[in-house]
Amino acid sequence: MSKKYLSITLSLLTVLATIISGCTKMEEIHEEYIADGETVYSVKVDNPIVYPGNERVQLKGYLKNALQVKTITISWANEDNTITSKSFDYDYHQSPDSFLVGFQLSEGQYLFTITSENVTGNKSIPADAFSKVYGPKYISYLGNREISSMVPNITGGVKFTFASAALNHTGTKIEYKTIDGPPKNIMLPPSQNELILEDVDLFSTLSFSSGYLPEEMSIDTLYANARIIDLKPLTEISFEFDKSSWEIVDFSSEEQAANEGGGNGPAANIIDGRNSSYWQSEWSAQTAQLPHHITIDMKREFNVMNIDLYRRSGTNHTKTVSIEGSSDGSTWEDLGILSYSDNAGESKQELEITDGKRIRFIKLNVTESNVPPYVSLAEIVVVGKL
Repeated sequence: MSKKYLSITLSLLTVLATIISGCTKMEEIHEEYIADGETVYSVKVDNPIVYPGNERVQLKGYLKNALQVKTITISWANEDNTITSKSFDYDYHQSPDSFLVGFQLSEGQYLFTITSENVTGNKSIPADAFSKVYGPKYISYLGNREISSMVPNITGGVKFTFASAALNHTGTKIEYKTIDGPPKNIMLPPSQNELILEDVDLFSTLSFSSGYLPEEMSIDTLYANARIIDLKPLTEISFEFDKSSWEIVDFSSEEQAANEGGGNGPAANIIDGRNSSYWQSEWSAQTAQLPHHITIDMKREFNVMNIDLYRRSGTNHTKTVSIEGSSDGSTWEDLGILSYSDNAGESKQELEITDGKRIRFIKLNVTESNVPPYVSLAEIVVVGKL
Protein backbone atom coordinates (compact mmCIF):
# COMPACT_ATOMS: atom_id res chain seq x y z
CA MET A 1 0.00 0.00 0.00
CA SER A 2 1.36 3.34 -0.92
CA LYS A 3 2.13 5.96 1.65
CA LYS A 4 -0.58 8.18 0.13
CA TYR A 5 -3.40 5.66 0.70
CA LEU A 6 -2.11 4.78 4.17
CA SER A 7 -2.31 8.42 5.19
CA ILE A 8 -5.93 8.73 4.02
CA THR A 9 -6.93 5.59 5.85
CA LEU A 10 -5.40 6.75 9.13
CA SER A 11 -7.24 10.09 8.83
CA LEU A 12 -10.61 8.41 8.35
CA LEU A 13 -10.05 6.17 11.36
CA THR A 14 -9.20 9.21 13.48
CA VAL A 15 -12.49 10.99 12.50
CA LEU A 16 -14.55 7.87 13.18
CA ALA A 17 -13.00 7.49 16.61
CA THR A 18 -13.85 11.10 17.41
CA ILE A 19 -17.52 10.63 16.42
CA ILE A 20 -17.88 7.48 18.48
CA SER A 21 -16.35 9.23 21.47
CA GLY A 22 -18.80 12.18 21.12
CA CYS A 23 -21.85 9.91 20.98
CA THR A 24 -20.67 8.13 24.07
CA LYS A 25 -20.46 11.43 25.98
CA MET A 26 -23.96 12.50 24.74
CA GLU A 27 -25.47 9.29 26.02
CA GLU A 28 -23.83 9.93 29.39
CA ILE A 29 -25.49 13.37 29.55
CA HIS A 30 -29.05 11.99 28.95
CA GLU A 31 -28.60 8.74 30.81
CA GLU A 32 -30.03 10.04 34.09
CA TYR A 33 -33.20 11.23 32.34
CA ILE A 34 -33.99 8.02 30.48
CA ALA A 35 -32.92 5.56 33.12
CA ASP A 36 -36.58 4.63 33.77
CA GLY A 37 -37.61 4.79 30.13
CA GLU A 38 -39.27 7.52 28.04
CA THR A 39 -41.93 9.70 29.84
CA VAL A 40 -45.42 9.50 28.24
CA TYR A 41 -47.95 12.21 29.09
CA SER A 42 -51.73 12.13 28.91
CA VAL A 43 -53.49 14.61 26.63
CA LYS A 44 -53.21 18.15 27.95
CA VAL A 45 -56.37 20.19 28.49
CA ASP A 46 -56.38 23.10 26.05
CA ASN A 47 -57.76 26.59 26.61
CA PRO A 48 -59.64 26.02 29.87
CA ILE A 49 -62.42 28.58 30.41
CA VAL A 50 -64.03 29.37 33.78
CA TYR A 51 -67.59 30.74 33.94
CA PRO A 52 -68.11 32.46 37.32
CA GLY A 53 -71.40 32.54 39.19
CA ASN A 54 -73.01 33.11 42.56
CA GLU A 55 -70.95 30.90 44.88
CA ARG A 56 -70.34 28.47 42.03
CA VAL A 57 -68.38 28.07 38.81
CA GLN A 58 -68.52 26.09 35.61
CA LEU A 59 -65.27 25.06 33.94
CA LYS A 60 -64.90 24.02 30.30
CA GLY A 61 -61.83 22.47 28.72
CA TYR A 62 -60.93 21.15 25.28
CA LEU A 63 -59.13 17.91 24.42
CA LYS A 64 -57.60 16.52 21.22
CA ASN A 65 -57.28 12.82 20.47
CA ALA A 66 -58.42 12.02 24.00
CA LEU A 67 -59.60 8.44 23.40
CA GLN A 68 -57.31 7.15 26.18
CA VAL A 69 -58.27 9.83 28.76
CA LYS A 70 -60.31 8.43 31.65
CA THR A 71 -60.17 11.12 34.40
CA ILE A 72 -60.07 14.92 34.67
CA THR A 73 -58.81 16.47 37.92
CA ILE A 74 -59.32 20.12 38.90
CA SER A 75 -57.38 21.54 41.85
CA TRP A 76 -57.41 24.93 43.55
CA ALA A 77 -56.15 26.62 46.69
CA ASN A 78 -58.63 27.69 49.36
CA GLU A 79 -58.30 30.89 51.39
CA ASP A 80 -56.23 28.99 53.99
CA ASN A 81 -53.94 27.80 51.15
CA THR A 82 -55.07 24.20 51.47
CA ILE A 83 -55.39 22.44 48.15
CA THR A 84 -58.75 20.98 47.17
CA SER A 85 -59.18 18.67 44.21
CA LYS A 86 -62.17 17.23 42.40
CA SER A 87 -61.94 14.45 39.86
CA PHE A 88 -64.54 13.14 37.47
CA ASP A 89 -64.69 10.44 34.86
CA TYR A 90 -64.26 11.45 31.26
CA ASP A 91 -66.01 9.53 28.47
CA TYR A 92 -64.56 10.23 25.05
CA HIS A 93 -67.55 8.66 23.31
CA GLN A 94 -70.02 11.03 24.96
CA SER A 95 -67.92 14.18 24.54
CA PRO A 96 -64.97 13.60 22.20
CA ASP A 97 -63.41 17.05 22.27
CA SER A 98 -64.46 18.93 25.44
CA PHE A 99 -65.92 18.71 28.93
CA LEU A 100 -68.02 21.01 31.14
CA VAL A 101 -68.27 20.64 34.90
CA GLY A 102 -69.68 22.78 37.68
CA PHE A 103 -69.28 22.93 41.44
CA GLN A 104 -70.01 25.13 44.46
CA LEU A 105 -67.35 27.47 45.85
CA SER A 106 -67.29 30.22 48.42
CA GLU A 107 -66.77 33.80 47.24
CA GLY A 108 -63.19 34.68 46.34
CA GLN A 109 -60.45 34.49 43.68
CA TYR A 110 -59.14 31.16 42.49
CA LEU A 111 -56.34 29.71 40.35
CA PHE A 112 -57.51 26.38 38.94
CA THR A 113 -55.08 23.69 37.79
CA ILE A 114 -56.50 21.08 35.41
CA THR A 115 -54.90 17.76 34.49
CA SER A 116 -56.04 14.64 32.69
CA GLU A 117 -55.09 11.01 33.35
CA ASN A 118 -55.18 8.21 30.77
CA VAL A 119 -56.00 4.54 31.11
CA THR A 120 -52.36 3.65 31.81
CA GLY A 121 -52.14 6.10 34.71
CA ASN A 122 -50.12 8.76 32.94
CA LYS A 123 -50.97 12.35 33.77
CA SER A 124 -50.92 15.40 31.54
CA ILE A 125 -48.95 18.58 31.79
CA PRO A 126 -51.13 20.89 33.94
CA ALA A 127 -53.18 23.76 32.49
CA ASP A 128 -54.14 26.82 34.56
CA ALA A 129 -57.15 29.14 34.60
CA PHE A 130 -57.96 32.08 36.89
CA SER A 131 -61.43 33.27 37.93
CA LYS A 132 -63.44 35.09 40.56
CA VAL A 133 -66.40 33.58 42.39
CA TYR A 134 -69.13 36.00 43.48
CA GLY A 135 -71.35 35.94 46.53
CA PRO A 136 -72.83 37.89 49.47
CA LYS A 137 -69.99 40.40 49.72
CA TYR A 138 -70.32 41.39 46.07
CA ILE A 139 -74.12 41.55 46.42
CA SER A 140 -73.81 43.88 49.43
CA TYR A 141 -72.14 46.48 47.20
CA LEU A 142 -74.87 46.37 44.54
CA GLY A 143 -77.33 49.24 44.42
CA ASN A 144 -80.87 49.23 43.08
CA ARG A 145 -81.68 51.29 40.03
CA GLU A 146 -82.42 54.84 41.11
CA ILE A 147 -86.00 56.16 41.00
CA SER A 148 -86.06 59.72 39.66
CA SER A 149 -89.73 60.32 40.49
CA MET A 150 -92.78 58.51 41.86
CA VAL A 151 -96.15 60.24 41.47
CA PRO A 152 -99.83 59.31 41.31
CA ASN A 153 -100.89 58.31 37.81
CA ILE A 154 -103.76 60.37 36.40
CA THR A 155 -105.62 57.25 35.26
CA GLY A 156 -105.02 55.51 38.60
CA GLY A 157 -102.14 53.78 40.31
CA VAL A 158 -98.62 55.14 40.33
CA LYS A 159 -96.12 56.32 37.74
CA PHE A 160 -92.39 55.69 38.20
CA THR A 161 -89.55 57.33 36.30
CA PHE A 162 -86.20 55.53 36.63
CA ALA A 163 -82.69 56.84 36.04
CA SER A 164 -80.66 55.32 33.21
CA ALA A 165 -79.47 51.79 33.91
CA ALA A 166 -75.83 50.78 34.42
CA LEU A 167 -74.06 48.97 31.57
CA ASN A 168 -74.08 45.58 33.33
CA HIS A 169 -77.67 45.96 34.56
CA THR A 170 -79.97 43.16 33.35
CA GLY A 171 -83.34 44.27 34.69
CA THR A 172 -85.27 45.11 37.85
CA LYS A 173 -87.62 42.64 39.52
CA ILE A 174 -90.71 44.37 40.94
CA GLU A 175 -93.25 42.73 43.24
CA TYR A 176 -96.44 44.45 44.36
CA LYS A 177 -99.95 43.77 45.60
CA THR A 178 -102.78 44.45 43.17
CA ILE A 179 -106.10 46.10 43.92
CA ASP A 180 -107.77 42.69 43.65
CA GLY A 181 -105.41 41.23 46.22
CA PRO A 182 -102.94 38.73 44.71
CA PRO A 183 -99.28 39.76 44.37
CA LYS A 184 -97.83 40.41 40.94
CA ASN A 185 -94.25 40.09 39.69
CA ILE A 186 -92.87 41.94 36.67
CA MET A 187 -89.43 42.62 35.20
CA LEU A 188 -88.46 46.15 34.14
CA PRO A 189 -85.89 45.94 31.31
CA PRO A 190 -82.81 48.21 31.37
CA SER A 191 -84.01 50.10 28.28
CA GLN A 192 -87.29 51.17 29.93
CA ASN A 193 -87.22 54.29 32.09
CA GLU A 194 -90.93 54.80 32.73
CA LEU A 195 -93.33 52.41 34.46
CA ILE A 196 -97.05 52.82 35.19
CA LEU A 197 -98.77 50.42 37.58
CA GLU A 198 -102.51 51.07 37.30
CA ASP A 199 -103.55 47.97 39.25
CA VAL A 200 -101.32 48.48 42.29
CA ASP A 201 -102.82 48.63 45.79
CA LEU A 202 -101.66 52.01 47.07
CA PHE A 203 -102.34 51.02 50.66
CA SER A 204 -99.57 48.42 50.53
CA THR A 205 -95.84 48.25 49.87
CA LEU A 206 -93.81 47.54 46.74
CA SER A 207 -90.41 45.86 46.55
CA PHE A 208 -87.85 46.00 43.77
CA SER A 209 -84.43 44.50 43.22
CA SER A 210 -82.03 45.29 40.37
CA GLY A 211 -79.99 42.54 38.73
CA TYR A 212 -76.42 42.73 37.42
CA LEU A 213 -74.12 40.49 35.40
CA PRO A 214 -70.71 40.73 37.18
CA GLU A 215 -68.83 39.98 33.97
CA GLU A 216 -69.58 38.95 30.42
CA MET A 217 -69.17 35.19 30.95
CA SER A 218 -71.06 35.02 34.26
CA ILE A 219 -73.58 32.20 34.54
CA ASP A 220 -75.67 33.97 37.20
CA THR A 221 -77.40 37.31 37.48
CA LEU A 222 -76.88 38.75 40.95
CA TYR A 223 -79.59 40.92 42.49
CA ALA A 224 -79.18 43.78 44.92
CA ASN A 225 -80.90 43.51 48.27
CA ALA A 226 -84.55 44.42 47.77
CA ARG A 227 -85.76 47.95 48.48
CA ILE A 228 -89.20 48.31 50.06
CA ILE A 229 -91.35 51.34 49.22
CA ASP A 230 -94.44 52.39 51.18
CA LEU A 231 -97.01 53.59 48.61
CA LYS A 232 -99.55 54.98 51.08
CA PRO A 233 -98.12 58.56 51.08
CA LEU A 234 -99.15 58.79 47.41
CA THR A 235 -102.76 58.61 48.51
CA GLU A 236 -102.32 62.03 50.16
CA ILE A 237 -101.40 63.82 46.91
CA SER A 238 -104.29 65.61 45.18
CA PHE A 239 -104.49 65.88 41.39
CA GLU A 240 -106.99 66.24 38.55
CA PHE A 241 -108.25 62.87 37.35
CA ASP A 242 -107.81 61.83 33.75
CA LYS A 243 -111.17 61.10 32.08
CA SER A 244 -109.94 59.25 28.99
CA SER A 245 -111.16 55.87 30.26
CA TRP A 246 -114.38 57.10 31.87
CA GLU A 247 -117.80 56.10 30.59
CA ILE A 248 -121.34 57.47 30.68
CA VAL A 249 -123.37 54.49 31.89
CA ASP A 250 -126.76 56.14 32.20
CA PHE A 251 -128.55 59.37 31.21
CA SER A 252 -132.13 60.60 31.14
CA SER A 253 -132.06 62.04 27.62
CA GLU A 254 -129.81 63.67 25.03
CA GLU A 255 -130.41 65.65 21.89
CA GLN A 256 -129.20 64.17 18.62
CA ALA A 257 -126.01 65.76 17.38
CA ALA A 258 -127.59 66.22 13.96
CA ASN A 259 -130.21 68.49 15.49
CA GLU A 260 -127.92 70.37 17.88
CA GLY A 261 -125.05 70.78 15.42
CA GLY A 262 -121.29 70.80 15.88
CA GLY A 263 -121.26 67.37 17.47
CA ASN A 264 -123.07 68.73 20.52
CA GLY A 265 -125.97 67.10 22.37
CA PRO A 266 -124.61 63.65 23.44
CA ALA A 267 -124.15 63.05 27.18
CA ALA A 268 -120.58 61.81 26.59
CA ASN A 269 -119.51 65.40 25.80
CA ILE A 270 -119.27 66.26 29.50
CA ILE A 271 -116.24 63.94 29.90
CA ASP A 272 -114.42 64.72 26.62
CA GLY A 273 -112.06 67.28 28.20
CA ARG A 274 -113.44 70.25 26.22
CA ASN A 275 -115.57 73.05 27.61
CA SER A 276 -116.58 74.00 24.07
CA SER A 277 -118.69 70.85 23.62
CA TYR A 278 -121.77 70.09 25.73
CA TRP A 279 -124.59 67.76 26.68
CA GLN A 280 -128.05 69.00 25.83
CA SER A 281 -131.23 67.43 27.14
CA GLU A 282 -133.66 66.29 24.41
CA TRP A 283 -135.79 69.10 22.98
CA SER A 284 -136.74 68.16 19.41
CA ALA A 285 -139.45 65.67 20.46
CA GLN A 286 -140.41 67.81 23.48
CA THR A 287 -140.84 64.72 25.66
CA ALA A 288 -137.95 65.02 28.15
CA GLN A 289 -138.90 66.61 31.45
CA LEU A 290 -137.15 67.56 34.66
CA PRO A 291 -135.33 66.14 36.53
CA HIS A 292 -132.53 65.12 34.16
CA HIS A 293 -129.51 63.01 35.12
CA ILE A 294 -126.20 61.60 33.93
CA THR A 295 -124.24 58.75 35.61
CA ILE A 296 -120.45 58.54 35.19
CA ASP A 297 -118.27 55.48 35.78
CA MET A 298 -114.67 56.48 36.62
CA LYS A 299 -113.63 52.79 36.25
CA ARG A 300 -111.97 52.66 39.66
CA GLU A 301 -112.38 54.15 43.11
CA PHE A 302 -110.86 57.51 43.92
CA ASN A 303 -110.94 59.68 46.99
CA VAL A 304 -112.90 62.58 45.47
CA MET A 305 -112.15 65.94 47.06
CA ASN A 306 -113.49 68.49 44.61
CA ILE A 307 -115.92 68.61 41.64
CA ASP A 308 -116.04 71.51 39.16
CA LEU A 309 -119.12 71.53 36.91
CA TYR A 310 -119.36 73.79 33.85
CA ARG A 311 -122.59 74.88 32.17
CA ARG A 312 -122.82 75.34 28.43
CA SER A 313 -121.06 78.59 27.61
CA GLY A 314 -123.37 81.54 26.99
CA THR A 315 -126.53 79.87 28.32
CA ASN A 316 -128.34 79.87 31.67
CA HIS A 317 -130.45 76.71 31.26
CA THR A 318 -129.09 74.67 34.18
CA LYS A 319 -130.03 76.05 37.62
CA THR A 320 -129.64 73.35 40.33
CA VAL A 321 -127.59 70.16 40.30
CA SER A 322 -127.65 67.56 43.07
CA ILE A 323 -124.53 65.36 43.03
CA GLU A 324 -124.38 61.79 44.38
CA GLY A 325 -121.54 59.28 44.70
CA SER A 326 -121.37 55.49 44.84
CA SER A 327 -118.78 52.74 45.08
CA ASP A 328 -120.89 50.06 43.40
CA GLY A 329 -123.36 52.00 41.22
CA SER A 330 -126.30 50.82 43.34
CA THR A 331 -126.05 52.50 46.74
CA TRP A 332 -125.79 56.28 46.51
CA GLU A 333 -124.70 58.98 48.93
CA ASP A 334 -125.41 62.71 48.67
CA LEU A 335 -122.25 64.72 48.04
CA GLY A 336 -123.73 68.23 47.73
CA ILE A 337 -125.75 70.68 45.65
CA LEU A 338 -124.59 73.26 43.09
CA SER A 339 -126.73 76.30 42.30
CA TYR A 340 -126.33 78.60 39.27
CA SER A 341 -127.83 82.05 38.71
CA ASP A 342 -129.79 82.97 35.60
CA ASN A 343 -126.77 84.96 34.41
CA ALA A 344 -125.61 83.30 31.19
CA GLY A 345 -122.06 84.52 31.82
CA GLU A 346 -121.74 82.29 34.90
CA SER A 347 -120.51 78.88 33.76
CA LYS A 348 -118.67 77.19 36.65
CA GLN A 349 -119.70 76.01 40.09
CA GLU A 350 -117.43 74.14 42.50
CA LEU A 351 -118.28 71.49 45.07
CA GLU A 352 -115.76 70.89 47.85
CA ILE A 353 -116.13 67.58 49.69
CA THR A 354 -114.75 67.78 53.22
CA ASP A 355 -112.35 64.90 53.94
CA GLY A 356 -113.24 63.46 50.52
CA LYS A 357 -115.40 60.52 49.52
CA ARG A 358 -114.04 57.27 48.18
CA ILE A 359 -116.29 56.52 45.19
CA ARG A 360 -116.26 55.12 41.66
CA PHE A 361 -119.55 56.46 40.25
CA ILE A 362 -120.82 60.06 40.08
CA LYS A 363 -124.45 60.94 39.33
CA LEU A 364 -125.45 64.46 38.28
CA ASN A 365 -129.12 65.14 38.97
CA VAL A 366 -130.33 68.40 37.36
CA THR A 367 -133.43 69.21 39.35
CA GLU A 368 -134.12 72.82 38.27
CA SER A 369 -133.70 74.89 35.11
CA ASN A 370 -133.86 78.61 34.43
CA VAL A 371 -135.50 77.68 31.12
CA PRO A 372 -137.48 74.54 32.00
CA PRO A 373 -137.45 71.75 31.05
CA TYR A 374 -134.19 72.25 29.12
CA VAL A 375 -130.76 71.78 30.66
CA SER A 376 -127.20 71.57 29.36
CA LEU A 377 -123.76 70.92 30.84
CA ALA A 378 -120.35 71.33 29.19
CA GLU A 379 -117.76 69.55 31.34
CA ILE A 380 -117.02 67.95 34.69
CA VAL A 381 -113.59 68.19 36.36
CA VAL A 382 -112.83 65.95 39.34
CA VAL A 383 -109.90 66.48 41.72
CA GLY A 384 -108.91 64.13 44.49
CA LYS A 385 -106.50 61.51 45.70
CA LEU A 386 -105.78 57.93 44.86
